[in-house]
Amino acid sequence: MNVQQVVPLSLNQDWNLIVRTIIPLVDQNDVPGPGQGESGVGDIVQSFFFSPKQLVGGWVLAVGPVGLYPSASDETLGGEQWAVPVNLTAAQLLKAGPQILQLQLGVRYWVESPHYGAEGWGPRAAVTFLFPK
Repeated sequence: MNVQQVVPLSLNQDWNLIVRTIIPLVDQNDVPGPGQGESGVGDIVQSFFFSPKQLVGGWVLAVGPVGLYPSASDETLGGEQWAVPVNLTAAQLLKAGPQILQLQLGVRYWVESPHYGAEGWGPRAAVTFLFPK
């Protein structure tokens, strides 16, 4: 499960900076082998997305770097430090009753990844429950 905070900051009349911090809460069972496991906090991931305030053809566009902080409570819950994924994602906000959701679909290509890490192309899908203030 991820605890994720998204904070939009206005840089000027044309641009926003969107800061997203993800704290993974991990519970692994039978990893790396049967009867073994670990629970705790994984590595924190923080994104800095620059986004124009105006929609571009009806789309919200954003680009920026992502950092991984080696903060795992146990080394088996974290990753190694060098990875370069490239993501292409489309997302849509919608309401299911009073609950606001964001649905995301896309692809990811791993330009570089840790030993035994992800390689090549892969699908990406996510559902995010939003709880605005």
